[in-house]
Amino acid sequence: EPDVQNDQSGFLTLSKTVSDISFPAENNMIGELPLEVHHLRYLKKLHIERNDGISGPIPDQYGELEHMIYLISKTSLTGKIPRSLANMKKLQFLNFENNDLSGDTLEGDLDVLKEMTALVSLSLIYNSEITGTMPDLSSLSNLKVLGVSNTGMYGTLPESLGMLQLQLLYMDDCAFEGSLDVIQSMSSLTNVYLEDNSFDDVIDDTFFANHENLVHLDVSNCSFSGTVPGHLFYHPKLQVLDMSMNDLDGQLPETISENNLQFLSLHSNKISGPIPSLINNMKNLITLDLSSNQLSGDIPSEIADLVGLSILFLGRNNFAPGPVPAWMRNMTQLSELSLKGSSLTETIPEWLGELTNLLFLDLGENDLTGSIPQSL
Repeated sequence: EPDVQNDQSGFLTLSKTVSDISFPAENNMIGELPLEVHHLRYLKKLHIERNDGISGPIPDQYGELEHMIYLISKTSLTGKIPRSLANMKKLQFLNFENNDLSGDTLEGDLDVLKEMTALVSLSLIYNSEITGTMPDLSSLSNLKVLGVSNTGMYGTLPESLGMLQLQLLYMDDCAFEGSLDVIQSMSSLTNVYLEDNSFDDVIDDTFFANHENLVHLDVSNCSFSGTVPGHLFYHPKLQVLDMSMNDLDGQLPETISENNLQFLSLHSNKISGPIPSLINNMKNLITLDLSSNQLSGDIPSEIADLVGLSILFLGRNNFAPGPVPAWMRNMTQLSELSLKGSSLTETIPEWLGELTNLLFLDLGENDLTGSIPQSL
């Protein structure tokens, strides 16, 4: 970009300065980050994506790049985040995903982040050697995106986290525990990924009840108990709801209004009772997984009204014995169907061969008889 300077005669001259360096994904670059980059004093953007051959530490001298706004490196960097990067007062996007960075928050190794007060997006995802409890980031008043997934972080969440106005929160595949009260106080959240932690909290009807902008919610495999909140089936914007692999019981809500859910997974819980017939109000569903629960009664034919449904998993429940439901014959859009352990009887119907989009079919653990139809 242009840089206006004075020459020796006192006249203004126009020169060029490098403000943007981008190395595209997977171009097989090798070596360490060059020290010389710190001489590019007007550099605003350094973007290196998916070049695993780039390794070594982040040079301390990069802290001299005071105009930096956008710093992304998805490579194989090692060592700690240099404290000199605190000089990047204009930095808005810091993404060190998929590296081998290290540091212990309890020893202050991430304190440098607190001084980057212009940050809008911060991601340290997939750096397993970054450990310790969640640091106090309350000084980052502009932060909208926070990612610490697949790090070595653990422990309860600090109250200071609730001071952030986050929209996207990625905390999955860590060792966090305790209550979710802090996160539930953050009403600005739109995307929340908490799966594969040990929060061991109780879910009730207040669970994310005040998050009208919520679009994605994944709390699978978090050791939750309680029930499935009915209000999530009325949510105006929710598209993805994954509460699978917890210890939830109770029943599904009898009344379900039209909503925007595209993905619903509640598998591997202890949910009982029937599947409500009003499930056909979820007209946007693409994936429905209710397998490995204690659901009973008949599988409702209203599921066939979900014309966009591509993946249907209902296996390992306590449904009433009977044949493969004939109404499934019209669900030609299905790509995956599992009725494993669903008390199926009689023979495998010939019409299953008409579901020509099927890539996956599981009818195991039933009481089916006869032969496999030639149509399959």
